[in-house]
Amino acid sequence: MRRLAHWRGRSSREMAARRARHRRAQLGVAADIAITAQRKALAARLEAAGHEMGGERRLLRGRVSVQDVLEYARQHFGLTSVAPEQAAAVLRTRYELRGGHRDLDTDAYAVTVRSGVESGLESGVEGVGHLGQAGKAGAAGQAEGTGELAG
Repeated sequence: MRRLAHWRGRSSREMAARRARHRRAQLGVAADIAITAQRKALAARLEAAGHEMGGERRLLRGRVSVQDVLEYARQHFGLTSVAPEQAAAVLRTRYELRGGHRDLDTDAYAVTVRSGVESGLESGVEGVGHLGQAGKAGAAGQAEGTGELAG
């Protein structure tokens, strides 16, 4: 009887690991979809800008965010309880693998875990194109001419 209980425990750990790998693979696909969608939108903008500028192209960049990945994961796979940190980790991996630095910006590097508490976009960590509460106050202080960060 004891051996059966041990086998069940090992089996449940294996299943949990398998589910985690599957979930990470689904997030990888969602990140790929988000990157591809942003690149398609960027290509359309570049084409439109090329026609407007008479063939002279401006330097345009797309932006893929952690929220895009979470949205595609929800739409395509029904994943509703994904931590932003996990989505950011997958987005960073896929962004680097697919050469996103050439034409895309991301906020995936701004999402972190601090002492076991979820932080990142929701709690004010500053990232590419994102000002947190401290950043907003600092920007307001600099706009007023004080030059000091409130905080």
